Amino acid sequence: MLHSESKELIQVKKLIDVCKLDEAEKLIKDFEEKEGHTLYDIVLCRLLKCELLGERGLFEDVFKLGEKTYKKSLGLGKNLLSVDILLIMAMALLTLGQFDKAKKITKEGEEMLNTFTEESSVEYRQREVPIALLNGWNYFNEGNIDQAIKQFEFSISLREQLNIKQERYVSLLLKYEFLFYGIAWTFMGKGDYDRALIYSQRGITHSEESGYKSGKGSLLFLQTILRPSIDNLLQ
Repeated sequence: MLHSESKELIQVKKLIDVCKLDEAEKLIKDFEEKEGHTLYDIVLCRLLKCELLGERGLFEDVFKLGEKTYKKSLGLGKNLLSVDILLIMAMALLTLGQFDKAKKITKEGEEMLNTFTEESSVEYRQREVPIALLNGWNYFNEGNIDQAIKQFEFSISLREQLNIKQERYVSLLLKYEFLFYGIAWTFMGKGDYDRALIYSQRGITHSEESGYKSGKGSLLFLQTILRPSIDNLLQ
């Protein structure tokens, strides 16, 4: 079922994507103070709050709000927002180091997505991008580096194929910077420092073009770890 989205929430999404977090938070607060919202907009607003909390690094709060929002989203019936909420909850758990629980919720999101019949639609395939990213981290945490790389590479190639421009929700999991960070970190774990450096630099270049400062900071930190390792190999 298609739902029209409020102009305020569309604007909130745009503000989060360009990291104008204070403005996005104020707009969310103003929206919540109004009455007469549809269940869809209430769920969407809370999902956007999860994204905002994630951008601020408050991942425990992301998970807590995500749990409540997911239960509420089930009242919408079969809806992709439920998948989005599960995926952002899984991301929060990964960041908190709760790997088994993150894997379980990723699987729930993937299984839910597979129940949708619109398998060829762009809306459906867009959710495969963050699922592949999360699965990449799940394999990495299990020590299965080769499968992790396959999932990260699939996530990047599918994102490029679909030409995703951050218009979907769970933007934290769609940003190029996080995809490149994941695969760079995995190659580093495999001892392939050259390829790790190449991917981290690709992420930094994209971050500079998009203006996403948080992603650039993570990738620059990764490079401070990588460069001494490469220098040692060259000696």
